[in-house]
Amino acid sequence: MQEDLQTVNTMENQIKEDLKKAQLARDEKLVSTLRMLLSELTYARVKKGPESVLEDNEIISVVQKELKKRQEEIQPKPT
Repeated sequence: MQEDLQTVNTMENQIKEDLKKAQLARDEKLVSTLRMLLSELTYARVKKGPESVLEDNEIISVVQKELKKRQEEIQPKPT
């Protein structure tokens, strides 16, 4: 599915290019991570509104939110 270039910013394009490189390198962990990130960016763009474009600061915010979630998941639970 080809997305309209107006709905994707440069930072998101870089993530897509990195995904392609990871797929060619058969780096399964990186592929999985980048797919998850692109999914979250798509969700954020849809939530913002149709035909919207995420600014760099919004993309960074999504990345930080996802990083925080993953860090919380790996932290041992206090007993």
